[in-house]
Amino acid sequence: MSACMKTLLLGLFALLAVAAHGAPQWQPAHTFVVSASITSWPEKAGLGAFPGTRYDQPFMDQLKAAGVPAENIVFLKDAAATHAAMRKTLQSVAARCGPGDTLIFCFQGHGGRKMLLCYDYDAAHPDETVFHMEEIFPLLKGWKGDRLILIGDCCCSGSLRSVIKDFEKERPNVRVAA
Repeated sequence: MSACMKTLLLGLFALLAVAAHGAPQWQPAHTFVVSASITSWPEKAGLGAFPGTRYDQPFMDQLKAAGVPAENIVFLKDAAATHAAMRKTLQSVAARCGPGDTLIFCFQGHGGRKMLLCYDYDAAHPDETVFHMEEIFPLLKGWKGDRLILIGDCCCSGSLRSVIKDFEKERPNVRVAA
């Protein structure tokens, strides 16, 4: 089984675990998804590509088959997954969520300590072209949902735990899994 498929399965298990800990059962119709998946970058990024089978689209298809409305899923693939697009999309999709809703944020690509390397990553200007984990909580300040699932298929994906700590401190009633 590929690392990508393992990540997707772990994400689904996390979703089930969040529902099993006293929260109402998962309601696919009240689920919103932002997925950014990058398997190749421009030459200026200096990052290696991930050739081969992609598992991101089958994962999105599985969420739709489970009942997540297509209009609740935004899939930023390769060149569409720029830093600005990831920020804007996460914030705008989160703004559509209401109480009781679940938000899933998935990232596939290259990562580093507490950062995700966007399509427009530029090694000469890294601070301006990476999506820092510290950006996630502020982008979700206005989010009214109850459950947040963070899935990372990249190096240092464990850094997503830092978002859990932000929620524990600021919004302890929200169930977050990474």
